[in-house]
Amino acid sequence: MATPIPLGGSPLAIPADISSAWRPLSPAEAVVAETHLDYASALIRSAFPGIDTRIASGDLDASIPRYVATAMVKRVLSNPEGKRQEAIDDYSFTRDGDVASGGLYISGPEAAMLQSAPAVFLSAAYTVGLG
Repeated sequence: MATPIPLGGSPLAIPADISSAWRPLSPAEAVVAETHLDYASALIRSAFPGIDTRIASGDLDASIPRYVATAMVKRVLSNPEGKRQEAIDDYSFTRDGDVASGGLYISGPEAAMLQSAPAVFLSAAYTVGLG
């Protein structure tokens, strides 16, 4: 097994967070979950620089990025093929465009939870561009 490359900080969530929120993971799923949680944590830190400082200072509850990382990985584990629609007779399926690019992504509502101005999240509806 290859040695994991450190991604700059500890994961914001662990496989047990997924098991507690969803269902028990098999040993193989736990390994995949751990890897994806590392990637999800790196994506969150990349999209929201300074998030670790905000957590440490108490400006952001640590359960919010833990929830977001868990939700990101749960999407991949529960739908690894990225299906949005599936039919049985004369089989066909439609791939979800958000998931087709690799699976891990921060949704708009998740990004809003991680924003530095929670009052804006609570009082207005808007779209968050991620890049």
